Amino acid sequence: MDSIASPSIDLLRNTFDALPGAFFLTDKNSQVVYVNKAVEKRTGFAVAEVIGKKPRELWGGNMTPDFYHELWKQIKQKQLPFVGEAVNRNKNGEAFVDQLQIAPIFDESGAIAYYIEIQPEFDKPSRTARFQTEFQSALSQQQIFGSDIIEWMLPWLDPQSGPLQRTKEMIKDLGQATKHLGSFLADVFVLPTQRFFYAREEDRELILMAQEDSHAFKKLYIKYKKEIHRYFLHHLRGNNVLAEDLLQETFYRALRYLSSFRSTNASYRTYLLRVAHSVLINYYRKDQPLLIEEKDFDRPDNHREFKDAVNEDRVRQSMIFLSEAEQQLVQMYYEEELSVHEIASLLNKTENAVKLGLSRARKRLKEVLQEN
Repeated sequence: MDSIASPSIDLLRNTFDALPGAFFLTDKNSQVVYVNKAVEKRTGFAVAEVIGKKPRELWGGNMTPDFYHELWKQIKQKQLPFVGEAVNRNKNGEAFVDQLQIAPIFDESGAIAYYIEIQPEFDKPSRTARFQTEFQSALSQQQIFGSDIIEWMLPWLDPQSGPLQRTKEMIKDLGQATKHLGSFLADVFVLPTQRFFYAREEDRELILMAQEDSHAFKKLYIKYKKEIHRYFLHHLRGNNVLAEDLLQETFYRALRYLSSFRSTNASYRTYLLRVAHSVLINYYRKDQPLLIEEKDFDRPDNHREFKDAVNEDRVRQSMIFLSEAEQQLVQMYYEEELSVHEIASLLNKTENAVKLGLSRARKRLKEVLQEN
């Protein structure tokens, strides 16, 4: 998984991730190895759901066998770009028409390494025709420099604003580092994606181990403590003592709610940074009055009375009639006085889900107390 280490590579990849036009690469077996976020808008499938899958397993496979025979004959046997139109289905099962622009990408030995698909968004048929003509011309030149093809792609994938001069200069610098198109795409898009998703799978295994044995949480702590510490140092203007304190608070909360954590499309690093953000916000709010617009509007008018009631023996005994999840929400919100945002981060839920759970818990408690 070695590739060129360069901030410019990260910048370029981040640029492509955010483009409105869709762009993805598959390996020679048609498994997606890179995809930008525009594909999610187009198909409904998140990036994490697409990586490692074949497009026909998700949104494709709806055309006749003859259509796919001609497609593969063009890109695999003739080794030339293919343009055409296909009916695909998004994640909700709704059909949509795709203008396909697919081409083989070769390695330095001349063998097919990847297939590239580019999907700009057009409001005029004339632009579609022009792009397809340029696509066939550009991708037929198999010795083209990686920097040249990337610079050609950018304005098509973002027609509202072409690449900035800084981006052009960055692309030229990268072109000097790796000129071959296949190697360029591997360094900028494929290998970083592999590293990211490898780290996510590694985290999933570590989380499962830690959920079975809390001592194993130390591996996650060691893996991410430097990054979380840097996060606090940056926002606390170098106050190392306070950064250390908030670092420990972050991992204490993460460990405390580890049993509730469920691996999703987000990485554990992202989860920890959300928790760290909540810890930081909570620290700043301790000694500062909240503005009206910052107050937690989900708290009922009788919040203090309800909070006091939660500590009464009769109410505590009634808590057994709540679900385990509702009991946890009541404890976190009323006893520990965590905000909805903090609870959502710790439990990996949406804020609306937390608010709904609290509302149901309050309603159920009142019903139980009235019955008794």
